[in-house]
Amino acid sequence: MKSKVHVRRDDNVVVIAGEDRGKRGTVLSVDHEKGRAIVEGVNRHTRAVRRGPQNPRGGLEERECPIHVSNLMHAEKYDARYGTGTGAGEAQNEEKQNDVEENEGS
Repeated sequence: MKSKVHVRRDDNVVVIAGEDRGKRGTVLSVDHEKGRAIVEGVNRHTRAVRRGPQNPRGGLEERECPIHVSNLMHAEKYDARYGTGTGAGEAQNEEKQNDVEENEGS
């Protein structure tokens, strides 16, 4: 059964969970049946490849493997939510530091 998937080919996404958390990439393909996507530069694994007409030397080859779409988020949405921030946390820390200094001074 096909499931609704929130990513499409050529979307820019960020990995939000797993070994490659925080990595960004472009969606190369989506498997709607399994709910997985292949993202460029993410979830790379080394595979042994036999010799053959397409690969005369054989050997080891790194490939992108599918990652579940629940571990992906659109890059624009990710930046809006977790972007560089407004510095609110830093401002609160400075206020606390100032309060501590004022209390120590008295």
